[in-house]
Amino acid sequence: DRTQKIYVILDPCHMLKLLRNVFSTVGVLVREDGQQIMWKYIEELHKLQEKEGLRLGNKLKMAHIQWRNQKMK
Repeated sequence: DRTQKIYVILDPCHMLKLLRNVFSTVGVLVREDGQQIMWKYIEELHKLQEKEGLRLGNKLKMAHIQWRNQKMK
């Protein structure tokens, strides 16, 4: 009977992109307490920042909103 330990190292940048992709595809994530987190608020924040000509320290760009155009990057 042989057992072997397997170690997994997750790439944080890749994990964040996967989360973003799921979040934008599903549209709503639900917290443990039932509170909804909606993708539309991310889109609205981006629109507001573009309209006002500023970024609120989050580096949110159109490429983050329309990520499907550059899926393989």
